[in-house]
Amino acid sequence: MVLALVAGVPSAAGAAPLSPALAADYQRALAVWGSPAGPPQCTSVEQAVRSPAEMGEAAGRATQPPPGWSGPCVYWIAAGLTPCEQWTVSLHEVGHLTGHGHTDDPRDPMYVAGDYAYRCILGEVNRLERGLRHIRSRCPHFVLTRRRRDCWHTARIWAAEARAQGRALARIP
Repeated sequence: MVLALVAGVPSAAGAAPLSPALAADYQRALAVWGSPAGPPQCTSVEQAVRSPAEMGEAAGRATQPPPGWSGPCVYWIAAGLTPCEQWTVSLHEVGHLTGHGHTDDPRDPMYVAGDYAYRCILGEVNRLERGLRHIRSRCPHFVLTRRRRDCWHTARIWAAEARAQGRALARIP
């Protein structure tokens, strides 16, 4: 039964091992899903970075045995992803390894149509906006004119970066 799930999946002969950052993302994702020791139904997990040509349209792939069975599992990530995309894909694929299926909620990591670049840009815009609010709230407290001017200059730079990210976000269909 397990062979049927892994059949049709190319071998990992040309695959690269996970980078330290990807290995850390894998462990962090296991902890998020409440399984820090690893997927309970997997006797082993083949972890590899695959070329985009091998992955096709997918940014990641995870297989697991059917419920009640145990056996080997696969956890593959496409090469060439940004660090944010790597984390988002890792979280999604490890969700599969720990038994979670796709959802219809676009805010859920298990959302069926994962537009990872969109999620990353949106997260960056939110981070910049939070930072900008923080900087602007602190600038009036600086008594020295030069330090206050530097603070507002930093705020303007962050605002310009947030606007640029927002424009990039608006271009994504």
